[in-house]
Amino acid sequence: MIFSQSPDLKAISLSLYILLSTYTSFLSARPPNPTPYNSKHKDSISRHVTPRALFIRTSVKVSLGLGHTFLALTYPAPPKSICPNQSNLSWYLFTWTPHTVIAVSSILFGSCLRVYAFSVLGKNFTFRLDAPKNLVTSGLYNYVQHPAYTGSTMIFLGNIALLQRPDGVLGCWLPAWIVDATLFWRILAIVFIFGIFRGTGKRVLDEEMMLKNTFGEEWEAWHKRTKRFIPGLF
Repeated sequence: MIFSQSPDLKAISLSLYILLSTYTSFLSARPPNPTPYNSKHKDSISRHVTPRALFIRTSVKVSLGLGHTFLALTYPAPPKSICPNQSNLSWYLFTWTPHTVIAVSSILFGSCLRVYAFSVLGKNFTFRLDAPKNLVTSGLYNYVQHPAYTGSTMIFLGNIALLQRPDGVLGCWLPAWIVDATLFWRILAIVFIFGIFRGTGKRVLDEEMMLKNTFGEEWEAWHKRTKRFIPGLF
């Protein structure tokens, strides 16, 4: 028997919620258009959007998402063949709690933002920087310049809070002394978050310089009247 007991409605609904966020996250990580790897424009994170890098990141996200979906469905007694170290799991990651609601909603909403950006920019959206044919200022771009980066940040933070944790899916296969090394994991999370934000900031500046050189005064006027990431705020 895979299930030691039949999942209740709450477990099923949470599992579906996590599965949906995993799927939308997968969609947001797929290049909507061919990637112009021969582009001459400066791109600080070009090595992070190679086919291999994208495949590795997507595989990790999907694997963790599917694993968390299964554990939420079978918690508090997942099969030992799937999760041999069940005592490492934190209960509030696998049941309906404010933490799971906020984390999964962040992934889901962030994914929708990125997919929305794909749709609005059309063929102009590429994972490797390349000059677009026209400057899009309609829809959400009438209020914010980089909704895709806002979306990717929300996905990243949601994954850190829920999936990429030693007391989450990873805890099934880690020894307890590693899971309990709280200080180590906090420092690692801080370093990881700092690196992501630093890389994203440099990428934003690269993109803005490219757009400024391509569209000149049209871009400058749009840049002055809109915010970068959050409409009306930041």
